[in-house]
Amino acid sequence: MEYLKIGFIKKPHGINGFIKLLPLTENFSRYNKLNKIYLKINSHYQEEEVEKSIIANDTVLIKLKNINNIEDAEKIKSVYVFISREDGLILGKGEYYTQDLIGCDFYFENKIVGKVVNIENFGTCDLFIVKSDNEEIYYPFLKNYIDLIDIKNKKIIINQFEGFFT
Repeated sequence: MEYLKIGFIKKPHGINGFIKLLPLTENFSRYNKLNKIYLKINSHYQEEEVEKSIIANDTVLIKLKNINNIEDAEKIKSVYVFISREDGLILGKGEYYTQDLIGCDFYFENKIVGKVVNIENFGTCDLFIVKSDNEEIYYPFLKNYIDLIDIKNKKIIINQFEGFFT
């Protein structure tokens, strides 16, 4: 089975087993539709039934069926939350799952600049983090700087702005 990373368990919330989740998606309403999730613990995916989800501003709280107190919730703190790919949202044009972008070769003028190792956001926009032979490059994930994203062939072609690589 293929999995999609959708959150990170920050900490327990209250004494009844709720967990506070850092969402890794812009669509918070998707958490209200979850019936099951997978926790990645020691390289294994553990299926958990979702009992209840609460969305409040930028906070996502989840109650899992088998987590009933603060002690149980504490045991899964700092664990990533996944869903099966088949339960993922259908993406629109120009939308991508982050994990599909990671590992793509990053090209400029028919030359490989490096490989995408992560996507981060430091406040202004998402950034590709590209590992080249001798450095890590942060490149803006903005439509006007990207000519092609080909997930199938793991290839991203950029049209660098003046002086970016000098």
